[in-house]
Amino acid sequence: MAYVDGCSLDDLIETQGPLNEDHARYIFQQKVLIIDCLHVHYNIMHRDLKLSNFIAWRKKSEEGMVTVSLCDFGWAKQSGSGGPTVTKTGTRRYIAPEVLNSPADTWYDGKAADMYSLGVCLFKMIFAQFPRTQDEDIVPAGVVSPQCAQLLRRLLQPNPAQRITLDELWADPWFDDEFRAMRQYNEDRMAEAESRIVEQSEEDVADLIKEMWGVPAQN
Repeated sequence: MAYVDGCSLDDLIETQGPLNEDHARYIFQQKVLIIDCLHVHYNIMHRDLKLSNFIAWRKKSEEGMVTVSLCDFGWAKQSGSGGPTVTKTGTRRYIAPEVLNSPADTWYDGKAADMYSLGVCLFKMIFAQFPRTQDEDIVPAGVVSPQCAQLLRRLLQPNPAQRITLDELWADPWFDDEFRAMRQYNEDRMAEAESRIVEQSEEDVADLIKEMWGVPAQN
């Protein structure tokens, strides 16, 4: 866990208004890298993705586009299969329809629900409002490029079986623009971090706890 000095993406949109496509794409690509780390590397579903849980910050020496970090893992869950979950969690305007509208104790794919929430995040970054799910076409005409509009429709697809997956997102033409270098950098950082992981036995952990509390370790 790290301290990040910045504001939420929700605050950023409230103060600066909607983002242009290039800026929104740059931030969205970072979000997807974060979710890839959770879904693929740690088999975790976040289950409460929203703009207020992404912190936007930029280095003092840099101007322009921001870097984002994800916070609040209170509803995150790791499971053996990585998919089915039953607890209805999240923030209402970001929750996938299969979670929001299903009867209690209905199983759903938490990773697919995360993809829907990412779609709501992207929509609000670009339009500064939530999608009107009751509209025949969820994306307002003539505001964004056709490629961006198509991705939004695939992310906000109400049927989770037809919704775009994380694997399919890598090949999306709007998303993939200038992304490969960023993804390679992220994979290199992940490999570097994993190479530094040191396995500890239960005895090692117990000794660390004793040391923290000033209790001499047993040799």
